[in-house]
Amino acid sequence: MGLPRLDVWFAGANDDLPPFSFALSLSFLNSPSGVLTIAEIVSGILTFALAYSSRVYVYQLSKLVVRVEPEPSIIYVIFVSFMYWFVSLLVLASALLSNTGINVTSTFFYVLLEAFGFVFYLSGGISLLALEASQSVATAAGVFSIISAVLHGLHALLVYLKKKK
Repeated sequence: MGLPRLDVWFAGANDDLPPFSFALSLSFLNSPSGVLTIAEIVSGILTFALAYSSRVYVYQLSKLVVRVEPEPSIIYVIFVSFMYWFVSLLVLASALLSNTGINVTSTFFYVLLEAFGFVFYLSGGISLLALEASQSVATAAGVFSIISAVLHGLHALLVYLKKKK
Protein backbone atom coordinates (compact mmCIF):
# COMPACT_ATOMS: atom_id res chain seq x y z
CA MET A 1 0.00 0.00 0.00
CA GLY A 2 2.02 2.90 -1.24
CA LEU A 3 1.35 6.22 -2.74
CA PRO A 4 0.08 6.15 -6.32
CA ARG A 5 2.40 6.71 -9.21
CA LEU A 6 1.98 10.17 -10.66
CA ASP A 7 2.57 10.77 -14.36
CA VAL A 8 3.26 14.36 -15.33
CA TRP A 9 3.29 15.76 -18.83
CA PHE A 10 3.33 19.19 -20.34
CA ALA A 11 0.89 20.17 -23.07
CA GLY A 12 2.16 22.94 -25.26
CA ALA A 13 1.41 24.80 -28.41
CA ASN A 14 1.68 23.16 -31.79
CA ASP A 15 5.39 23.24 -32.23
CA ASP A 16 7.60 20.56 -33.68
CA LEU A 17 9.19 19.64 -30.37
CA PRO A 18 8.75 16.12 -29.03
CA PRO A 19 6.49 15.83 -25.98
CA PHE A 20 8.16 15.92 -22.57
CA SER A 21 6.94 13.73 -19.75
CA PHE A 22 8.29 12.03 -16.66
CA ALA A 23 6.95 9.75 -13.97
CA LEU A 24 7.04 10.79 -10.33
CA SER A 25 7.30 7.70 -8.14
CA LEU A 26 6.19 8.57 -4.61
CA SER A 27 6.51 5.05 -3.18
CA PHE A 28 10.11 5.76 -2.11
CA LEU A 29 8.84 8.32 0.41
CA ASN A 30 6.88 5.63 2.28
CA SER A 31 9.86 3.33 2.66
CA PRO A 32 12.24 3.49 5.66
CA SER A 33 15.05 4.35 3.25
CA GLY A 34 13.08 7.34 1.95
CA VAL A 35 12.30 8.60 5.44
CA LEU A 36 15.96 8.27 6.45
CA THR A 37 17.07 10.07 3.27
CA ILE A 38 14.80 13.01 4.04
CA ALA A 39 16.00 13.07 7.67
CA GLU A 40 19.62 13.02 6.44
CA ILE A 41 18.95 15.98 4.16
CA VAL A 42 17.32 18.01 6.93
CA SER A 43 19.99 17.24 9.53
CA GLY A 44 22.75 17.82 6.97
CA ILE A 45 21.37 21.25 6.06
CA LEU A 46 21.09 22.17 9.76
CA THR A 47 24.65 20.97 10.40
CA PHE A 48 25.92 22.94 7.41
CA ALA A 49 24.08 26.12 8.43
CA LEU A 50 25.32 25.97 12.02
CA ALA A 51 28.91 25.19 11.06
CA TYR A 52 28.91 27.86 8.36
CA SER A 53 27.60 30.51 10.73
CA SER A 54 30.37 29.74 13.22
CA ARG A 55 33.21 29.99 10.71
CA VAL A 56 34.46 33.56 11.37
CA TYR A 57 34.64 35.58 14.53
CA VAL A 58 34.93 39.36 14.27
CA TYR A 59 35.73 41.42 17.32
CA GLN A 60 35.83 45.19 17.37
CA LEU A 61 37.97 46.71 20.05
CA SER A 62 37.60 50.47 19.86
CA LYS A 63 38.94 51.21 16.35
CA LEU A 64 40.79 47.93 15.92
CA VAL A 65 38.93 45.08 14.21
CA VAL A 66 40.23 41.59 14.89
CA ARG A 67 39.24 38.75 12.60
CA VAL A 68 39.91 35.17 13.65
CA GLU A 69 39.89 32.46 11.00
CA PRO A 70 37.97 29.25 11.71
CA GLU A 71 39.46 26.07 13.02
CA PRO A 72 40.07 23.27 10.52
CA SER A 73 37.43 21.16 12.28
CA ILE A 74 34.76 23.72 11.35
CA ILE A 75 35.91 23.75 7.72
CA TYR A 76 35.84 19.94 7.73
CA VAL A 77 32.25 19.79 9.02
CA ILE A 78 31.16 22.46 6.52
CA PHE A 79 32.63 20.40 3.67
CA VAL A 80 31.28 17.03 4.84
CA SER A 81 27.80 18.30 5.63
CA PHE A 82 27.43 20.13 2.31
CA MET A 83 28.60 17.17 0.26
CA TYR A 84 26.44 14.63 2.06
CA TRP A 85 23.20 16.59 2.12
CA PHE A 86 23.68 17.45 -1.56
CA VAL A 87 24.35 13.81 -2.53
CA SER A 88 21.36 12.70 -0.43
CA LEU A 89 19.22 15.25 -2.29
CA LEU A 90 20.43 13.83 -5.61
CA VAL A 91 19.61 10.29 -4.46
CA LEU A 92 16.13 11.43 -3.42
CA ALA A 93 15.59 13.12 -6.79
CA SER A 94 16.81 9.99 -8.58
CA ALA A 95 14.46 7.76 -6.60
CA LEU A 96 11.50 10.05 -7.23
CA LEU A 97 12.05 10.81 -10.91
CA SER A 98 13.18 7.52 -12.40
CA ASN A 99 11.68 4.08 -12.68
CA THR A 100 14.89 2.45 -11.45
CA GLY A 101 15.80 5.06 -8.84
CA ILE A 102 15.03 2.81 -5.90
CA ASN A 103 17.66 0.39 -7.23
CA VAL A 104 20.31 3.03 -6.48
CA THR A 105 19.62 2.73 -2.76
CA SER A 106 20.07 -1.04 -2.76
CA THR A 107 23.63 -1.23 -4.12
CA PHE A 108 26.85 -1.91 -2.25
CA PHE A 109 28.07 1.51 -3.37
CA TYR A 110 25.21 3.09 -1.44
CA VAL A 111 26.08 1.04 1.66
CA LEU A 112 29.65 2.37 1.45
CA LEU A 113 28.42 5.93 0.88
CA GLU A 114 26.26 5.78 4.00
CA ALA A 115 28.96 4.02 6.06
CA PHE A 116 31.54 6.67 5.17
CA GLY A 117 28.94 9.33 5.94
CA PHE A 118 28.69 7.82 9.42
CA VAL A 119 32.48 7.91 9.88
CA PHE A 120 32.95 11.42 8.47
CA TYR A 121 30.05 12.99 10.38
CA LEU A 122 31.04 11.25 13.62
CA SER A 123 34.67 12.38 13.40
CA GLY A 124 33.60 15.93 12.56
CA GLY A 125 31.05 16.05 15.36
CA ILE A 126 33.48 14.74 17.95
CA SER A 127 36.16 17.20 16.84
CA LEU A 128 33.73 20.12 17.08
CA LEU A 129 32.54 19.07 20.52
CA ALA A 130 36.11 18.61 21.73
CA LEU A 131 37.80 21.64 20.16
CA GLU A 132 35.05 24.24 19.92
CA ALA A 133 33.38 23.84 23.32
CA SER A 134 33.58 27.57 24.01
CA GLN A 135 31.43 28.52 21.03
CA SER A 136 27.79 27.49 21.34
CA VAL A 137 27.00 27.54 17.61
CA ALA A 138 29.91 25.21 16.85
CA THR A 139 28.80 22.94 19.70
CA ALA A 140 25.30 22.80 18.21
CA ALA A 141 26.86 21.97 14.82
CA GLY A 142 28.77 19.16 16.53
CA VAL A 143 25.58 17.77 18.07
CA PHE A 144 23.76 17.87 14.73
CA SER A 145 26.79 16.29 13.09
CA ILE A 146 26.53 13.36 15.50
CA ILE A 147 22.78 13.12 14.83
CA SER A 148 23.59 13.00 11.10
CA ALA A 149 26.18 10.31 11.80
CA VAL A 150 23.59 8.19 13.59
CA LEU A 151 21.15 8.61 10.69
CA HIS A 152 23.78 7.64 8.12
CA GLY A 153 24.92 4.67 10.21
CA LEU A 154 21.35 3.45 10.66
CA HIS A 155 20.73 3.86 6.94
CA ALA A 156 23.90 1.92 6.06
CA LEU A 157 22.89 -0.88 8.43
CA LEU A 158 19.35 -0.96 7.04
CA VAL A 159 20.52 -1.15 3.41
CA TYR A 160 23.16 -3.76 4.28
CA LEU A 161 20.68 -6.01 6.09
CA LYS A 162 18.16 -5.59 3.27
CA LYS A 163 20.83 -6.45 0.70
CA LYS A 164 21.97 -9.48 2.72
CA LYS A 165 18.50 -11.08 2.64
